[in-house]
Amino acid sequence: MATNQRDSLAKQVAYYSFIALGAAVAWFMVGLPAWQTYHTDIAFQSFIAFSAIACMAIALLAYREKPTPFLIMIQSALFLSMNMHTGFAIITIFTADAPVFIWSSQDILNSLVELALFSCLLFLSVWTNERFERISKRRLYSIAFIAGTSLLLVYTVLSEIVVPIIPVSFMQGLGIILFGIDIFLLGATAYLASQSSEDNQPYQPIAFIVCCILLSISSVPLIIPIFQPSVIWTFSVTLHSVAFLVLYLSIAIPYLQDAGMKPQGAAVFASAYSFLFLVPFIVTLIVEGLIPGFYRPDLGIYTIIHLGAASLSAVMALLTYGHATTKGQRNLYPLIFLFASWTVVDIVQVLLIQVPMPFFGESLVPYITGSLVSLIALYIAIRWTRDGAPSRPPSPIVWPIIGILLQSGLVIFAEWIQATLSGAVPMLIESPLGRSVLLIINLFAMFEFSYFIVYLSRKSGGGMTVEVLLTGFLSLWILPNLLKANFLDWSAGWYSAELILLAALLFGPAVLGMLYIREMGKTETAHHRARVYSDLLVHDISNHHQAILISLGLLDVQGIQDSLREQVVKDAQTELHRANELIRNVRQLGKSEELHYQDFECLDLVQCIRNSYESATHSTHRQSIEFSINRNLRECYVQAHPLIEGIFTNLLRNAVQYSPDIKRVEVELELGENSDRAIWITRVIDYGQGIEPEKKANLFNRFMTGAQGTGLGLSVAKTLTEVFGGTLSVEDRVPGDFTQGTVFIVTLPVAP
Repeated sequence: MATNQRDSLAKQVAYYSFIALGAAVAWFMVGLPAWQTYHTDIAFQSFIAFSAIACMAIALLAYREKPTPFLIMIQSALFLSMNMHTGFAIITIFTADAPVFIWSSQDILNSLVELALFSCLLFLSVWTNERFERISKRRLYSIAFIAGTSLLLVYTVLSEIVVPIIPVSFMQGLGIILFGIDIFLLGATAYLASQSSEDNQPYQPIAFIVCCILLSISSVPLIIPIFQPSVIWTFSVTLHSVAFLVLYLSIAIPYLQDAGMKPQGAAVFASAYSFLFLVPFIVTLIVEGLIPGFYRPDLGIYTIIHLGAASLSAVMALLTYGHATTKGQRNLYPLIFLFASWTVVDIVQVLLIQVPMPFFGESLVPYITGSLVSLIALYIAIRWTRDGAPSRPPSPIVWPIIGILLQSGLVIFAEWIQATLSGAVPMLIESPLGRSVLLIINLFAMFEFSYFIVYLSRKSGGGMTVEVLLTGFLSLWILPNLLKANFLDWSAGWYSAELILLAALLFGPAVLGMLYIREMGKTETAHHRARVYSDLLVHDISNHHQAILISLGLLDVQGIQDSLREQVVKDAQTELHRANELIRNVRQLGKSEELHYQDFECLDLVQCIRNSYESATHSTHRQSIEFSINRNLRECYVQAHPLIEGIFTNLLRNAVQYSPDIKRVEVELELGENSDRAIWITRVIDYGQGIEPEKKANLFNRFMTGAQGTGLGLSVAKTLTEVFGGTLSVEDRVPGDFTQGTVFIVTLPVAP
């Protein structure tokens, strides 16, 4: 890496590290009062675990499309972290009465060990990416699995067997050694990441280095309490949380950019998605900091919200059914099954809350069975979306019936088991076991949800499609489960889960309605385009064929003069060329609708323009045309498809066609900027008769009065330019005097 690149990287890392550290400090100050209760610790540990599993899902997706050793080894590190922090959350659930505000030296040592093991795998992820690019996929997965499970076993042995028997007098020395190991591993990881090339890495180097820096700093608040008991260790947990959020962004953003999203769009989508697993965490900090100990049962509110949620689930099942059957998307059938099952869950909860029980509150059994059904449905939906649905799946009308019957059967069976066990073992009543199971199941549900929604977003090129939105609504059932795994019934945190469902009831139908209106607009546009194609084929092509037939008929006339015969042949050839041009333009329009960012490649813009000039002009006529371009090959690159030549073919053909006197065409390229992105500005200049001002407004329409030929060429150029993320405009060569020629201006994004 060049010196100026290193300096630029260092400045950006310092800038974003300062921002992230500032956010962590603000987060710590706001959340400090909430640490008086165990709910906050559960929220932090759950947030880190869910960040890890969301990141793991994206790493798995990215590896399937672009295999690299880093993406395998990072899954091992995330697997380790997810298991440990889930374990921490469950332990806290079971020891809810124990104080969490002050950690012992043993807790501090365990945290330093956990950080060291995670840092080791983080280092191996970057190190293997540089040195084992050609190793087989199976062998890498074996290494990653062995490394992850071995270190998890090492942590279990150290934390449960070794650390508890270490004398207190030795703990300070061991803490300093572990602190040094953490700093060394994270520093080495950051150094390796800084030396890698940003263009071909599966992670964003700046964000990845910031993550390493935050994890390094998080070890400092851990070492202090070993010497002096302090609440500063909570700042380490906060830094840990921010670091995992940054790690998630460092992997998610490059993956989404590869899908066709612009850098800003990818960052916004990744950040918005991370907000989903931030919601339970933020809610916990607010309610525990402002209204700890809140308790207020209200069956009326509960009944209204859950009846509304059941209605929303039923509507979602109906909408998914309609969309899947209309569009022929069989991969969405499992979502019909899922939404129908959650309709049963909410109805059952309303019924059960009315039944006298040994405890006053809601049963977790329907949520647990509903989460299990979600795991099954999401798994099927992912498989069918990725690999294709079976040729003859069950009819879509069967899926909601299966969902209702299966969910009803599971709830009845599970409630019977719970009643039997509670009668035999009374201590299981209000046991934290149910909340722990709910947390674990929804951890896996979040993994599948993350995988599915990001995969759908990538397939759509980053667009907000109906499929993405339908899948996004699943989070409105997953997030409340996370809060209910943390909070007791009728507490403020528990009520916040109900408020999420209420928000879904208020805003969900409006959002869906807007999206369906947009889809109807797209359908109308497609019908209009179909009518245009029909008109082109039935009307325009027929006209050309009729003209050719007339010309051929004249050739059969006896005694026709040679000069007239030659003119008839030329007329037939002209009509044939026009028909051929029309077919080519229609073909380009059709192909433009199928293009996605994944189909784009880095193209030499100058070479494309030269190819277009050769296509637009006949070799025998080029000597009479003055053509020039102000750039050389290998100077201007754009991210596009070879169809880009269709833009300049149409523009150059127009420039020559409408220049009867001086056939002079100039192409000027210059680097510009638009909306914080670099663009190539291409000007196609002719010295022809120009375009009248009143015609410029409709110049790019399909039918334009006064156009020679079909009038479709400029419409094709406009469409293709927009497909490639650019713009096409027109102006006079001499401002104010259209008779002196025309300038067409094409802007296209610079290739990354």
